[in-house]
Amino acid sequence: MEITEHIKSGMLWNAIGFILRFIIGLGSSIIFVRLLGQHNYGTVTFILTWFFFSTMIANLGLGTVITKCVAEQRARNTRSYLVSMLKKVTMIRLVVIAILGIGFYFSPQLASWVGKPHIGRFLYYVPLMVITAYYYTTFNTLLTAYYEQKFINLTSILELLVKLGFVVIAVYYGYIIVGFIAAIILSQIFAGTMLAWRAYKQIFKKLTRTSLPFNFRSNIPLAYNSFLILMSRRLLGRESDIFLLGTLHHDIREVAVYAVIFGLPAMTFGIFNNIIGGGLGLTAFTELAKSAQIDKLRRNYSQILHFFFMFLFPTIIGGSLVGGDLAEIMYGHEYQGLNLPLAILFFAIGIGSINSITRNILYALDHDRNLRRCRFGFGLLNIIVNIIIIPKYGALGVAITTGAASICITITEVLLIHFTIRPNYPVKNCLRYLIIASIMGGVVYIAPFAFYWKILVGICVYGLLFWIHEMKFNNGKNLRLFLKIRK
Repeated sequence: MEITEHIKSGMLWNAIGFILRFIIGLGSSIIFVRLLGQHNYGTVTFILTWFFFSTMIANLGLGTVITKCVAEQRARNTRSYLVSMLKKVTMIRLVVIAILGIGFYFSPQLASWVGKPHIGRFLYYVPLMVITAYYYTTFNTLLTAYYEQKFINLTSILELLVKLGFVVIAVYYGYIIVGFIAAIILSQIFAGTMLAWRAYKQIFKKLTRTSLPFNFRSNIPLAYNSFLILMSRRLLGRESDIFLLGTLHHDIREVAVYAVIFGLPAMTFGIFNNIIGGGLGLTAFTELAKSAQIDKLRRNYSQILHFFFMFLFPTIIGGSLVGGDLAEIMYGHEYQGLNLPLAILFFAIGIGSINSITRNILYALDHDRNLRRCRFGFGLLNIIVNIIIIPKYGALGVAITTGAASICITITEVLLIHFTIRPNYPVKNCLRYLIIASIMGGVVYIAPFAFYWKILVGICVYGLLFWIHEMKFNNGKNLRLFLKIRK
């Protein structure tokens, strides 16, 4: 696999950052759920969906424009119009945020409209949260385009710790929901300031600028398609599901239940998006596509699929078997009996996690229009079905429909890439990984131990069988590659 040093280093730091964020995030979620209680946690989660959708609107797909344009300039070795681009993007986003602020002036009416009047006074804070989120994400996007993954991951870890500290202090003094919102705002200001300082030191001071202004008009189609794709991700994702649950279901606790059953597999499979997805993947794949290195792009994609399935099968099977017990012991007895919806989402989110790779490759190959149609179409269908089934089936119904839509998107995007670059697929190795993972699952299922011992047994069984497989069929090639990337 031909990976540049920048990409290799970025993948390593993304992996390290993900593991640390996963540990801190999982611990934080346990603390948040237990401190706030099921009703307050459901209320906070519902309020945050307003923030996520507002951030999506303020983004307007311009983050993708920044990342792709910077990568194209680097590939073509041309002078940078970064400052001009950031000025225009900032002006547009500030206008949108101002319009959102006017809308949230009517927060009590909005809260009554969705049948949750008690959240009205908290929605006033949403525009402020959007401003601090824009401050943070702008410099995060910029540094990602310059392969600053080490600093970005360290900053995101500090942000989680700062937010956790503020939440604990706020809850201790009785400011439960307001304190949670304030913790998000303050942690984003802290992290954004660190990233801004790094961007000034590593990018703006060294920038070779062009006198030509950034041609925003020529990038409107990309921003438009990116915005609709981002919207479809929200329509298909946790935010839309929670918004509909909070609006259509009579019990706000269903929101808390769904946040838990979605969050556990989402955090688990987030490793795929964090290692090579997001801005790093888009930057790397764009540089290959724009420099006409399609063969190299094809080989990289095939190798990524190889490693993807190496970890996918044992995680899906193991999570489906022990996920329910894990949720109960972490979050309390209020969350018992969730085995079925967790198994559904472990399978669906696991398969769908490849979307973090396919999305960026399709962007790099200028297939953003097809990507938009695929994601927006399935996202809209997901919403329509959810509206029908939520009043009766609650969180379980949402898990089924969202999982099905996510799998359909994965199949469609993989086919689009197949017909565009015709990659080779590691079919034999993937089948062997599935067999190994199935053996591990059988051992875990019949093992007469508590679930935490089953997790340990499963890791040991899969690790042993994987090592035997690599030595017999691949002569230890993948093991050596792991060591090479680590170095």
